[in-house]
Amino acid sequence: MYRDFFGINENPFSNSPDPKYIFMSQRHSEALAHLMWGVQGDNGFVMLTGEVGTGKTTLCRYLAEQLDDHVKLALCLNPKISDVDLLTTICEELGIDITDVVHTVKDLTSVLNTFLLDLYANGGRAVLMIDEAQNLSFELLEQVRLLTNLETTHNKLLQVILVGQTELKDHIDQFSLRQLSQRISARYHLDPLNATETDQYIAHRIAIAGLPQALFSASALNIIYKNSRGIPRLINSICDRCLLGAYVAGKKVVSKRLATNATDEVLGTKAPSLNKLTPITVMAATVLTIWIIAYGLFGLLNLPLPFGLNTTHNAGSPSEPGPAISGRIDEYTEQTTRLLAALEPADTVEAAFLRMIALWKTKKGFQGETVSCQDTANVGLACLNWEGSWDEVRQLNRPFIIELVTPQGDAHSVLVRTLQDGSATLELSARLVQIPEHMLRALRPGNFLLLWQPPPFYNRTLRPNMTGNDVAWVRKRLNKASLGLPVAVSNPEYYDDSLLKEVNSFNRRHNRPDDGLIDPATLILMDNTLGDVIVPVLYQNP
Repeated sequence: MYRDFFGINENPFSNSPDPKYIFMSQRHSEALAHLMWGVQGDNGFVMLTGEVGTGKTTLCRYLAEQLDDHVKLALCLNPKISDVDLLTTICEELGIDITDVVHTVKDLTSVLNTFLLDLYANGGRAVLMIDEAQNLSFELLEQVRLLTNLETTHNKLLQVILVGQTELKDHIDQFSLRQLSQRISARYHLDPLNATETDQYIAHRIAIAGLPQALFSASALNIIYKNSRGIPRLINSICDRCLLGAYVAGKKVVSKRLATNATDEVLGTKAPSLNKLTPITVMAATVLTIWIIAYGLFGLLNLPLPFGLNTTHNAGSPSEPGPAISGRIDEYTEQTTRLLAALEPADTVEAAFLRMIALWKTKKGFQGETVSCQDTANVGLACLNWEGSWDEVRQLNRPFIIELVTPQGDAHSVLVRTLQDGSATLELSARLVQIPEHMLRALRPGNFLLLWQPPPFYNRTLRPNMTGNDVAWVRKRLNKASLGLPVAVSNPEYYDDSLLKEVNSFNRRHNRPDDGLIDPATLILMDNTLGDVIVPVLYQNP
């Protein structure tokens, strides 16, 4: 509809996996390198995972176009099939004539093995790529594992690339699939884009389509990033709706208002734009800025940075927002931008992360001046990116980092140290600032970053029917946290129905879904219930 208006022949934000539009962020480049290593090496299995919409399928299509003629690729897009259908698909994708072959696992495997040996003898290689691999059944995963047994004395005849959503990692890590897990020689998790990469991604796609680079205003780009969370599929959907809105309005540049409206329609929720907020929320955002300037910029609470933890406060119920203030919304937007801009240099997430690490008194365990989530395992900690509600992250009761972004797109990473008596104590630009909690809640940050202390043996989300010593450890811990008598079971290491009942009961008591998952949030709440782990907290339970 809008193509003639903008003078283009195709939609630059289509969600079809067109390799022409692929954007190589650092993450995508690293993911592609892992895939290429899997294709060119002699490694058996390579696994690529990522959240829905992060560009895994597009990356696979791009990889397929880069392969040399001597590489034969079998691409399986529908893994919800039988073992015979899988083998049939592989043979057909590799161009093997199976017209006169009996369609059994034995006969198809024999024909496939003969083909692979001939291909290898002529200097070729074969690759099986399975998309949406999280849907593979146990039986199919075992069949795929057995295919990697097709080999010569020195080389594998078939390389396998598994591509799937995040839950594929947990699926593969089941005790019953340990033989397969041990054969995975390379794993890579594709994260969403950050704010800068999101801007570059949008600019890349509109440049490929021949659109002007200034099509999106800076404030519109900020709205798109905050609401898409850097997920390419959502970015495409929002941007496509933005272009339609610009066409309807007769505008050649997408404004913040158009981006906000597009986000509302795509996601079905109100976007966190100051032009769309209620007067109460505008008041909260404006007064928060004034508090930050008053206590931070002018040093009224310019305290030295204590690297310990104040645990003497009780959590209070957040107070309700006050009455709405009068004035034009645009004036508040301008004032917020001007005041937050005075807090230069803005805190980076790295600086805030160092301050959060200090609360755990483990900084001495790190090497160098920078610390990242990848380093935390060295001192027995782990990062948790939480995308739930404010009340949920408050219940976890650990200091956390949020990102406050001005309407102009300037980001300030803020460490929330404590919540007490309706007030929040923040660290911002190396200053301690105390503000009413409800003002912070009103900004509706998109996600939270916190640290937690994983228990021994734990490196996966536990689900029913899993087996391992981590299940036995969590079972014992949960019985203690639930204050109930341990249930006698024949195999404590097996996640059976009795453990499922206890897990769901515990999660319901903490207003969590009774999905049977034992994930980091469940374990953190167990620690909070037992109170036997010394960790920094937002507040002390009464």
